[in-house]
Amino acid sequence: MASLSDEELAKDQSHQLYPIFIVFTILPLIAVTLRIVARRVTHQELWYDDWLIIVAVTLCVVQLSFLIEAIRYGMGKHIQVVPQSSVAPYLMYTYLSELYYAVDVTLIKLSILTLYLRLFNVNRRFKRSCHVMMVFVLAWGIAVVSTTLFQCTPVRAAWDKTIPGLKCFNLRAFLIGSNVPNILADAVIIILPMPLLWGLKLSLLRKLGLIALFLVAAVTTAVSLTRVIFNATIGLMDVTWDYVTVAILSTVEVNVGVCCACMPVMYPLFRFLIGDRISKTPTSSSNPSSGYGRQSSRKRQRLGSSDRGQSDTDQLWSTSVGGNGAPAEGREIPMDRIMVTHDVSVWPPPAD
Repeated sequence: MASLSDEELAKDQSHQLYPIFIVFTILPLIAVTLRIVARRVTHQELWYDDWLIIVAVTLCVVQLSFLIEAIRYGMGKHIQVVPQSSVAPYLMYTYLSELYYAVDVTLIKLSILTLYLRLFNVNRRFKRSCHVMMVFVLAWGIAVVSTTLFQCTPVRAAWDKTIPGLKCFNLRAFLIGSNVPNILADAVIIILPMPLLWGLKLSLLRKLGLIALFLVAAVTTAVSLTRVIFNATIGLMDVTWDYVTVAILSTVEVNVGVCCACMPVMYPLFRFLIGDRISKTPTSSSNPSSGYGRQSSRKRQRLGSSDRGQSDTDQLWSTSVGGNGAPAEGREIPMDRIMVTHDVSVWPPPAD
């Protein structure tokens, strides 16, 4: 590799890496905490999508510990100034970080798809699409984790380059090839609920707001695409210096992905805290009829809702219920028929 000047060799990015890695790990912890609080406030139990994201954010913390150790062993410095004894530990922690990245991305996508099945449990074609995507995401995750794990023969050769006769595949080609399906999966998952969101019987403003809420996940797709570009140009000789940008993008992608996966679930919590003054619909109204003294009140409520603190998310999306309020499998109700009207008449009129 080309020789660097003393000024270049003295550069150290590690001081900027600590706050970036720590802040972007704290954000998903806050998001998952608010997600759990939202479930409690709306009297809902944790479901598969919640547990998947809890495991994902736990792995984010584990990945942070690996990255901090990688900084301790030379990340952010030019490899010429890194002690030879630190190179193997550095490569081992970046290797572990890549493994946890693949697992985290898989868990986040599965959590979002499972959330879709909870919210849009009304359209059979949509459910089949979600199941197909879940199989694809799981297959991608297993393939990437397995390939990353066995990228070298023997496995230890991934970080110990002193092993004689070691064999490793083209890491750059693998990183690019594995990220392209990842980006395509992100795009499909983002687009998947849009037709159902657009078909909801809501005001245009609220409908656009919900669509924007789900489109926030496109941020992770943009980060993933940027990561692919940097992987294509990363240098393999000065790995402690050149890997910094990829490590930052990987951290941002995973942790922002966790936050985006939590946002639709946190929506009822925001309504609980700040109220819903814009889109709030009166629950009752008095409409005098033409008959003497007759009073009528009309209450409109979403199908499957109850008076006992049901989640606004459930009120908004749930359109298929059984007799006990639980989802009724195999039944489909059109999205434009999720409102029920009750008329109550009082006779004779109350005395003055």
